Parts: sequence; structure tokens; C-alpha cells
Amino acid sequence: MTGRGFEETRALLLRDVIDATDDDAPRLVMADWLSEQDDPRGELIIHQCRLASGTLTLSDRLETKHRIKRLLEQNQSSWTENLGRNVSARFKRGFVEELELDAE
Repeated sequence: MTGRGFEETRALLLRDVIDATDDDAPRLVMADWLSEQDDPRGELIIHQCRLASGTLTLSDRLETKHRIKRLLEQNQSSWTENLGRNVSARFKRGFVEELELDAE
């Protein structure tokens, strides 16, 4: 992906995630790239994928859940600001999985 701009690279990586929704590999590639850009969303993707894998020990699950909670508390509003007002988003494996909309 050398020589590509930020938005083009992001779009290509996102397309890979969309094309393989059940596969964590494209998500983790995007997570690495986001982390290289100092975007905390990369860390969210990594932690949520690890949690979804079901392979963590109890203490690792608790620690991972705590870190995910902190990342969402610190960043969720900026990650979802383009969704509009009165919209609540639920992230799964680092991406919005569900939206809750206010009837207004």
C-alpha cells in the first residue's frame, strides 16, 4: 500500500473487512495500520477480536473488557459523530455492529 493516501488506504482496508465479515484477519490488518497512524480504534479492534475468539483466560477476559470499556468511553463519541444525533452504536470486533435510533 506504499504511495497511497490515507483515505484510499483506509477505504481498501475497510473493503477487505466488508468482503470477509466473519474473518478477523482483515480486521487485524486494519488494526495494525490504524495503530501505525496512532488511531486508538486499532487497539479496540484487536481487543474486541481477542475477546470474541473465546480463548482468553478469565483474568485476561476481565482485563480486556476493562480496556475496551475505557477505549469506548474515551473515543466512541468521535467514532460515531457522523451517525447523527440520537443514535447509539454498539461495536463488535472493532466495528459498528448495531445502531439504536431515536424515533425523532
